[in-house]
Amino acid sequence: MVGGRVSPKLCESFEGRFGVPVRGVYGVTEQGPVAQDADPAPAVRSATVGRALPGTRLCIGDDPRSPFAAGTPGRLWISSPWGMQGYGFPPDLEPPQTRDGWWAAPDIARLDATGRLMLDGRLDDVVRTAAGHLINPGTIAAAVEAHPAVTEAAVVALESGSERVIALLAESPAGVTTSDLRAHLAGSLPPWCQPRVVETARELPRLPSGRVDRRACIEILKLGLAGSGTS
Repeated sequence: MVGGRVSPKLCESFEGRFGVPVRGVYGVTEQGPVAQDADPAPAVRSATVGRALPGTRLCIGDDPRSPFAAGTPGRLWISSPWGMQGYGFPPDLEPPQTRDGWWAAPDIARLDATGRLMLDGRLDDVVRTAAGHLINPGTIAAAVEAHPAVTEAAVVALESGSERVIALLAESPAGVTTSDLRAHLAGSLPPWCQPRVVETARELPRLPSGRVDRRACIEILKLGLAGSGTS
């Protein structure tokens, strides 16, 4: 699987079937390979993509010169010897925007006390409500995947008139109902974080690589949004 989040339940199923853990890795075009979970097999965790590779530094915060405390989510900053020299074609290269040698990744992440990197989602996926709350789709996906009948979830923001709304498509081979999911989320997320659209599927649509087909999920959820009477 390349280029997408893998649910903890899928990682557990893989390890149960094949006897080896799924190891997380992380990289970006501008900075090359960034982190890898190279811990001994018993210590591998699905929630992390591991620690920074040799020569690479990571920090979290609004400004890399004032990093957040361990465990606090925020923008990911990367300093890597593998960083590309610029955008375009030589000799006309536009250098990447950096701050004191740190490049701002498009991701929200956390670093634990041991330096493990945990990705929470992309900045451009975060939705601000009319009341000013910030909603991270990754938080909703993790909450719904805690339901015993859900194996994986896709959470996206849909355009609805002048606003963006959160929509959820949950993979449930057992066929969980949307009312069950809404009740589950009501007990685990604040009211302003509840998705407006909730749909289920026996299997999520996937690309040949195995990652979730985000565009196909959006089309399914758009139909759900239209059916809810919201436009």
